[in-house]
Parts: sequence; C-alpha cells; structure tokens
Amino acid sequence: MALFLLSEVEVYEASVTALGAFAETLGIPGVIILPIASGDTASRSARMIIADYLNIAQRKIGARLWIAIPMSIISSVLTQIDSSLLW
Repeated sequence: MALFLLSEVEVYEASVTALGAFAETLGIPGVIILPIASGDTASRSARMIIADYLNIAQRKIGARLWIAIPMSIISSVLTQIDSSLLW
C-alpha cells in the first residue's frame, strides 16, 4: 500500500488548476487543517469509546487524561513502526 504525500508545490498546482486563483487560498489550508481535525476527532472518539467500555465518567479532566495519556503514548509508538507491518 502506498502512502501519498504531497509537496507544497503539488498542492499549490492542484489548487490553482482545480479551484482557480481565488479558491486556492482555501485549498492549501484545507490540506493542513482537515487531517488535523480528523485526527482530533478520531482520538476523541477512541477516548470516549474506551471510557464507555470501562464505565469511566468523563466530566473531570483527570479522568480524561487517565485515558488520553496512555492512548497518546501508544499512538506515538505506533507512528514509529513501518506502516506496512500494521496493515
């Protein structure tokens, strides 16, 4: 499975070609913002699923951190592993 990473030049060319000069200003930040928002939503969803499974209330920040910190450590370790091994 190939991982597609676009360079700044490729994003710029695709934005200008597909969207035009005015809309390119929306296309370039979208390439940065959308993956961050998707990752944030996935992390929040995973934390809530774990909390629900373990019957842990999520009202206090300490309870959220109790789940989020180990989950972040595991995620950091997984980013160091070759993606072909995971898939």
